[in-house]
Amino acid sequence: MSLEDYESEQREIITVVKNNPACNKDLI
Repeated sequence: MSLEDYESEQREIITVVKNNPACNKDLI
């Protein structure tokens, strides 16, 4: 996996977490 793929994936995860506050506790 390239660094760009990794960064884009992290951004997607962060966006999902921000859109679903209830999931925040599970991921942290």
